[in-house]
Amino acid sequence: MLSYELDRGLWKTLLKLFIILLGVVRVDWQVLIGQYVFPIACCVYLFYSQEKERERHKEESDKWIEAVNNNTRVIETLNERLTHGITKD
Repeated sequence: MLSYELDRGLWKTLLKLFIILLGVVRVDWQVLIGQYVFPIACCVYLFYSQEKERERHKEESDKWIEAVNNNTRVIETLNERLTHGITKD
């Protein structure tokens, strides 16, 4: 599975740039949070949630595939015994 984590050095660089921008530009915190931080945080959470759901679905699908394969083997065995006569194994 792909790793979606950013390198620590990149995070530090982005944080430094953000701090520099805060010092240069007068920030309206309500606008910053309401229009940028909250939507970005929601997108990150939804992406993370979707990835976890995909992992759970994959595990569930693997279990269903195993159950179907087991049932197929049982039906094939029953079919063989019915067509060739029942014998002891």
